[in-house]
Amino acid sequence: MLFITSLIFSDNESFIEVLQRNGIRKEDCINFSEEIKGLGFYDETKTSMILDLLIEEYFPNLNLIKTHYGTNNTGVIINKILEIAYLHPELLHTKEKS
Repeated sequence: MLFITSLIFSDNESFIEVLQRNGIRKEDCINFSEEIKGLGFYDETKTSMILDLLIEEYFPNLNLIKTHYGTNNTGVIINKILEIAYLHPELLHTKEKS
């Protein structure tokens, strides 16, 4: 899946900018990735249900992102968000100036 997302979304920073332009904050991506970590404790049906609710809660404008990239595949977008959250978290953490 990493290979596919790297072909579709070649630049992580541009992807994050598209998310932000469509109302998805960096904090939402971080919080979503943290929530996902706890899903391994449930059976498949409950996991699927909770995942759908989390996507709806954290990414209400996900359809705008899918339209922007010309895909109907929610999983590809979510996997890219999780890839950035796990492999490049520094792109999601905002540094405050002192």
